[in-house]
Amino acid sequence: MRAPKIGRVLFRWTKDLPVGKRADKLNKVTGTRLVREADGWHVVFRVQSEVPDPMPRTGPTVDIDRGIAKPLALSDGTFREHGNWLTPDEARRLRRLEKAAARKRCARKRGEKTPWRCQDCWALAKRQAVKRQPPTGPHCDSDGIPPRSRGGGSQSVFQQIRCGEGQMAKPDRMSPSGAKVRFGGAVMLLIACLIGGLCIAALPYAAGLAGTRGTLTVDGYQYTHSSRGGTSTSSEGTFRSDDGRTVAREAVVEPEYALGERVAVTRAPWTYYVISPACFLGWLAGTCFALCCLLFGVPAIAFGASWNRRERPAAVSTQIRIAKGAFYAALASSVLAIVAAIAT
Repeated sequence: MRAPKIGRVLFRWTKDLPVGKRADKLNKVTGTRLVREADGWHVVFRVQSEVPDPMPRTGPTVDIDRGIAKPLALSDGTFREHGNWLTPDEARRLRRLEKAAARKRCARKRGEKTPWRCQDCWALAKRQAVKRQPPTGPHCDSDGIPPRSRGGGSQSVFQQIRCGEGQMAKPDRMSPSGAKVRFGGAVMLLIACLIGGLCIAALPYAAGLAGTRGTLTVDGYQYTHSSRGGTSTSSEGTFRSDDGRTVAREAVVEPEYALGERVAVTRAPWTYYVISPACFLGWLAGTCFALCCLLFGVPAIAFGASWNRRERPAAVSTQIRIAKGAFYAALASSVLAIVAAIAT
């Protein structure tokens, strides 16, 4: 074919088309497109053809069952096998490309993107598996149904390839580059630092183990307006320590409490924290979530990829155990915090 700005392009015929002597007024090619897919470049033809009405079937009916050891099993006890999907030359080329790709895959560095030339064998395997064949295959008659199959559950050639002996191995998923992995690890580490810094600092104050314990008497509210039009309400009042040495007016805590209510709080150098099971469990859930982000962010930054189970089995198993424990602890703490907040 002749492509614009390219010139003459050679391609492989995979289906009979009405061209040359087989073309007439009712059967002809009306358009062509050059399309790039995952397995390579393809030429797509738009064809106008006259399809005759199918003849009624008069033979017996046979049911079809797809299998693994046998591609097709018929209800009359017979089986249908398909022929070789690759020519000898294609099989030799496929074997050579698979060996070359295996060598290059072993030689590349960890986290490095697999070159396109290493994936040529997988593209060839996919093209030879699908092959864009017409419905008439080595085990089908003119209408795409195997011989002696009349009215049974017929299937397409592509389905028969996938379930039969012609199934091709799928290529490995390409791992992201080391820069992308490190960027994701940096984002997770940043999230862990922000959430963990807030939650870990608040945990001892919410438990009443640090700071100055006392009581805050609510006598007003403080409203904060955001740039997006939202409004948040905080409780404002007078703080008195339990030992009576500290009295602070205009102390602010969250959330909103009733006027005159006495709330047990802890005074920190920068703010006030409410002492309650719900607040403590909420800060604990945030700490566990920050630990999960930290467990997956540090290896990504250090190695540019996740830890290899084969090279570091002990590290991977420990990482998974701690991550699962932190995740379930965060989930349980969140649920208990919600229950405690509703109960109180």
